[in-house]
Amino acid sequence: MKRFITFRHVLLLCVSITQCATAQTAKDSAALRDFSTRINKYESLKKSQSLPKKQSNSAEVVSKEKDQATQKVQNARPAARQGDIFSPQIAAYFKRQIQKTLHGPDGAKVQASLRRA
Repeated sequence: MKRFITFRHVLLLCVSITQCATAQTAKDSAALRDFSTRINKYESLKKSQSLPKKQSNSAEVVSKEKDQATQKVQNARPAARQGDIFSPQIAAYFKRQIQKTLHGPDGAKVQASLRRA
């Protein structure tokens, strides 16, 4: 079975990065704080809109519940748009960090691991 990376997984990864990263500048620090605040607000909204979990092995039921939960979050954020969570400042920060990692001393290992995944 293939594993799918969900938006939630990406957000959690980004939160981990922000908690572990050492900002080089005051601008980076501000961007990381802003990003953390945005993620926390989004996660709180998702929790408040979540549906009660039902015990089911049916792919149809699970898919329907997922769609309903997604619809609830979308209804709660009718004006949502790209950049609401990943501001240009934080996107630039992550791009710099990724570049440093991919071209750093362990870059070849990281790239090989990504290709395998």
